[in-house]
Formats: sequence, structure tokens, C-alpha cells
Amino acid sequence: MQTYAIIKNNLVENIIEYDAQPATSPPGFDDGYTAVQADRVSPGWLYKNGAFIDTTPPVEPMVMPKMPTLAEQILASPADLAALKKALGL
Repeated sequence: MQTYAIIKNNLVENIIEYDAQPATSPPGFDDGYTAVQADRVSPGWLYKNGAFIDTTPPVEPMVMPKMPTLAEQILASPADLAALKKALGL
């Protein structure tokens, strides 16, 4: 069996496995659908000029803000530093 993209109006609408490529509209689909052998496609992709185009936007990497060190956090607040010293008996 091979994997086929079911396409209508240049849009991949489904992925199905067949023993052989259907010569007409794939079984179970109306006229206007075609089946094109494709191993790595997903519904929503485009099919233009014999090539599949992934329409999924690229994932943006998440950038985490730099977290201050514990020393930076303590030194940022003189009141907290004084309270810490008092609690430690310093």
C-alpha cells in the first residue's frame, strides 16, 4: 500500500492508503478530487505545479528573559538584604 494525498482545488483534504493510484476520483470522493502519491504531507498543504507546499507557519522559538541570580535579587532590595542579615543573625 502507498499513501496518497486527496486533493481538490490544489488543497490536500485527506491522506489515504491505496494499493494503486485511482485513475478517476478516489473511491468515496466526488468528482473533482484527485489522488497523488505522497509520503510526507498533511491535510491543509497546497499542491501546485506537481509539488506539495507546507502551509504551516514555522514555530517561533520561545525566548525566555534572563533571570537575575539570587545574589542580584538580594542586592536589588536593601530592605530585603537587611531583613536577611537580621534573620541570619549577621
